[in-house]
Amino acid sequence: MPSRRHHELAPTIVKTDGRFTGSQQTVFAELPQVASELLSIHGSADVNSWGEQGNLGPPRSVRRFVQADNMLEVATDSHGALALRRETRGRQWAISQGVDTATLHGAAADGTWLLGQWLLPLPAQGPCPDWPDWSSYLDAALAVAAAIATAIPPPEGTPAAVWRSPRAKRLTRALRGTLAGIPQRLWWATRTAAAALPAAPIAHGDFYYRNLLWDQPRQRCCAVDWEYLGTGPRYGDLVRFWSVLPRREHRDAWLDRVWSITPAEHHHHIALLALWYALRRIGENVKAPRTYRNPDDTAHAWSVLPEAQELARSYGVYPL
Repeated sequence: MPSRRHHELAPTIVKTDGRFTGSQQTVFAELPQVASELLSIHGSADVNSWGEQGNLGPPRSVRRFVQADNMLEVATDSHGALALRRETRGRQWAISQGVDTATLHGAAADGTWLLGQWLLPLPAQGPCPDWPDWSSYLDAALAVAAAIATAIPPPEGTPAAVWRSPRAKRLTRALRGTLAGIPQRLWWATRTAAAALPAAPIAHGDFYYRNLLWDQPRQRCCAVDWEYLGTGPRYGDLVRFWSVLPRREHRDAWLDRVWSITPAEHHHHIALLALWYALRRIGENVKAPRTYRNPDDTAHAWSVLPEAQELARSYGVYPL
């Protein structure tokens, strides 16, 4: 379990109907005074010292600016404001429960801006000099997962995001999946079986290496991107993490850890969930519009499917 740490939060200030869509200079000029003061305290209010981060994949309703180890995110529309409210809620909850997360310096209650700690994600090729070795990283990630699973669920508030397409887009996405070669009978049979698995009262919801970042100065693994914080399948965070790890050897090492901390009578549930998450990971990639797809992520998702099928068969839960 990670150590219980107490982080000081700046007051949350309301900024009504703010939408940051202009140039970088305009965005910084439109920030409320409290946000500008926080920039000066934690980094620099000089707009030229910040750089805007691009985004791979689907367009986001949040713009991100980085300066040294600080990150400013601003919403461009109501969807972005909802995303930042979810992130603020998640970080505040994590801090209250002793779950390691990136430091939150301040945020608007209406979700128009968030200022916090900037941490680099794990490179696809694996840990770099500022990261621990793979074994240590997996151990740290497992400790964060355990801390989340044993925490008290947050009170009702901003609703979590869900892994479900808007109704209007489901037919189009299903067609893309069929054309991409997703085995439809296996998809639906696995989805139905996984939906009947026991639920957990609290889960991160998108627990994987790009959202498990290493804080080198404090030597800790921090969970970020709390958009899906809420109920979820039991062991869902553990399986999600497995399904997205870049290399087979690390997925096997992670599974060894999972088997060691979970009851043997639950392992067949984990194997079934692994098959569903492997299929869903393919769907995440091939059902998106072509211009939003990441070819490396798509290839990786397909490469994990045979492992998941083998796992499901070995535990007698292959649904076909």
